[in-house]
Amino acid sequence: MRAKQQRRIFYVLFIILLLWQNISITAAALPLPSNHHLPTTENMGEDYLDTLYFFGESTTAHLTRIGGVFDNSRHRHQVLRDDSGTRTLDLRTSQSPVLLDGIRYSFAEAVRTITPPILVLSFGLNGLPHFLQDKNAYIKAYQALISTIQAASPKTKIILQSVYPVCNTANFAVDTDTLNQNISTINLWVEELAAATEGVWFADTASFLKDARGWLLPEYDNGDGIHLTNTAYQKILSYFATHALCVRYIK
Repeated sequence: MRAKQQRRIFYVLFIILLLWQNISITAAALPLPSNHHLPTTENMGEDYLDTLYFFGESTTAHLTRIGGVFDNSRHRHQVLRDDSGTRTLDLRTSQSPVLLDGIRYSFAEAVRTITPPILVLSFGLNGLPHFLQDKNAYIKAYQALISTIQAASPKTKIILQSVYPVCNTANFAVDTDTLNQNISTINLWVEELAAATEGVWFADTASFLKDARGWLLPEYDNGDGIHLTNTAYQKILSYFATHALCVRYIK
């Protein structure tokens, strides 16, 4: 009788082991979870956009260029930048200078001072050739920036924004098709990083700015093939307003 019970226990344990292995294999084959993408919502309007702060390369800083969509007293402070308006992502980016009411702070100090509800980051075009040769350098630099933000302002929610497409590569060593393919590669890395990081979301603002070939649409090009028109920025802000993090996330 005891031997029979032992065989039954062994059989049950064997079945459990098989089921566990099957679950593990199935889970490994699943795609990235979708909850790292911003949710589609109703249009939350200007009040929601007031909660967004931006930090990135010159394509981000141009939100506040003279005549830009954020070149006004209501929104100008939401773009964290210095006079140069550009920077490249590296391990020192969190210490790079930004201006708040004319006073120079490091980016980390500015985040600690403002405690932004939501912070949108956009990096990858500057330094692209180096990053393509060393993905780990790109990811580590982004992770360091994210960690700095989380330490300085734990309640801030972070959105990683896709790198915008281009339509002119006069300032680059590769042709436009190759450059946009490389940008797409970087954007996959950005999405992976968002999926793997708690409290971080991914904003695909590149897909609706490009044509079927993958180039920046002409109506969104301000003339240099890289920087955007006000129409493009308005479309991007509309995307954020209709892909809003719910109130429960930003409290």
